[in-house]
Amino acid sequence: MSDAWRARCAERGLRHLRTRPYTPRTNGKAERFIQILLRSWAYAFAYPTSAHRTRALPGWLRWYNRRRPHGSLGGLPPVSRVSDVRGQYS
Repeated sequence: MSDAWRARCAERGLRHLRTRPYTPRTNGKAERFIQILLRSWAYAFAYPTSAHRTRALPGWLRWYNRRRPHGSLGGLPPVSRVSDVRGQYS
């Protein structure tokens, strides 16, 4: 883990958790997110350059977390499950 990452986590009071390597049942959610990210953001459009793709990421992440209806949440976006930010994003 890099010093910059460690410092950033400490600033925000976060604890970095790791999954066991080669254990799909413990990192399935991360693997699924990566599949969705690749399909819905990275390769969803023919970006003219990597820089264009990179600039599109923050907007995609906002949509993914704040607007995307989630089947297991009754159509609510994932942010609806986080109590300290519910009213901050619309």
